[in-house]
This record gives sequence, C-alpha cells and structure tokens, in this order.
Amino acid sequence: MDSIILEEIPSAILVPREKASDPNYIKHVVCDGAHFHVLSYSTQGTHCSEPNCIMNKPKDTDYER
Repeated sequence: MDSIILEEIPSAILVPREKASDPNYIKHVVCDGAHFHVLSYSTQGTHCSEPNCIMNKPKDTDYER
C-alpha cells in the first residue's frame, strides 16, 4: 500500500517519509486537517503538495493502437 493513514496530526515536526512501491517516491500521508501532503485536482489529475509523493508519479500514458 502506498499510503500512510494517521489518526491525528503528529505533534512532532517530522512527517513519515517511507519508501513507496517505486523507490524514487515516498508514500502518501493521509491525515485530516494536516498541512502536509495536501491534494489538489486539475485536468492533469491529482497532485500532492509533497514533491516526492507517489501521488505525483506520472501515469503511464502509452497505449496500444
């Protein structure tokens, strides 16, 4: 699973940064009310405010015709 779910906002400054299924990215952190790993939506898809988040991994757009 490429997400970490936190029940409450951590009091520590450090947010979990675990490697995701792709070692070039970190897991997405889900925590209501947090100011980290904030999702935004556009016509290009879903994006996370954390640059190295797995949510920002480009989707494979190649397809067979």
